[in-house]
Amino acid sequence: MLSHLLSARQEKEVAEARARVERVEKTVADIESRYTAAKEKWYDEVNRLKQARKDDAANFKKESDAVVAKVKEDSARELE
Repeated sequence: MLSHLLSARQEKEVAEARARVERVEKTVADIESRYTAAKEKWYDEVNRLKQARKDDAANFKKESDAVVAKVKEDSARELE
């Protein structure tokens, strides 16, 4: 009788431990999925900002080249 009660108690403890492990595994999986989503969002944002910076630099270069060309043209006219 005593061994039966001990066995039942051990089975209950094992079942409770398994339930806790399952909850922890589910929590870890949830955290990993949220981390992955946040990481992807962050990488997308970083890449978008890098591209915007490159585009701004290219636009600035075009504007600068246009101003330099105009100044050179004006200087050439003045020298004539």
